[in-house]
Parts: sequence; C-alpha cells; structure tokens
Amino acid sequence: MLGKEQHPHDYLYWEFPELDGQQAIRMGKWKGIRKNIKNGNMKLELYDLDSDIEEQNDISGDHSEIIQKMEEIMIKEHT
Repeated sequence: MLGKEQHPHDYLYWEFPELDGQQAIRMGKWKGIRKNIKNGNMKLELYDLDSDIEEQNDISGDHSEIIQKMEEIMIKEHT
C-alpha cells in the first residue's frame, strides 16, 4: 500500500462464529481449519493448498509437527 512493499506474514489467522464456529490458519502452502467448534469439534484439518486447492484431502495425520504449531498459534491469537 501507498507504494510500499508489504512484508510476507508468517501466518494468517481468522475466526468465524457462523456455521457453529470455525477457526482457520494459513501458513505458506498449509491451511488448517476447525469446523463446528460450538458442537465440541476440536479436530484440526490440514490441507496442502499447492496440491489440493479444493481442500478435499485432510492430511493432518501425516504432519503432526505442523498441526502442533498451528494449535499453538490458535491459542495465542484467539480472542
């Protein structure tokens, strides 16, 4: 903006109270999302947006270190 270069973010985090509550985080090619939080769901789904732009294949079971980092950020950023 205003002719200045924007520095890349380490991550982007957002929350939606709609649809029974959602949290999401984007870190590079990774997107983590929790859906139906108000119904007790705390499972964090993980998608590699470079190879799965439609978010069809949850690969959270294969990347526990990324899930852990995302969960730490979600705790820190939640308001």
